[in-house]
Amino acid sequence: MKLRIQGNSVRFRLTQTEVKNLSEGNPVYEKTEFGEVDFGYRVRVNREWEAQFSQGLISISVPESLVKDWANTDQVSLHFVMESDKGNDLEILVEKDFKCLVDRPGEKDNFPHPKAGELEC
Repeated sequence: MKLRIQGNSVRFRLTQTEVKNLSEGNPVYEKTEFGEVDFGYRVRVNREWEAQFSQGLISISVPESLVKDWANTDQVSLHFVMESDKGNDLEILVEKDFKCLVDRPGEKDNFPHPKAGELEC
């Protein structure tokens, strides 16, 4: 799983295995170790959308009904906006991670790119 953060936007990109695991109700988790402190990020299935950041962990919950449809179709992403009292809403995307159009190491479990053979990166 990859995590991309820009401003008030957080994108989680999941491999084929991670999407399958999530659709079976299993959480997907990664961490980055900063010396003695871990920074973690997790996507899990629940009844409704939720987003939290606590004790170095970003945790997103996605409704089970959305995950099942997403996992078994060509749909690329799930989208949620968490409203903020401060007016800076948080945009959350959970996406299927596609292979780049040019081979890169470590992309063996990514989804085939829909435009493979058409373009170059």
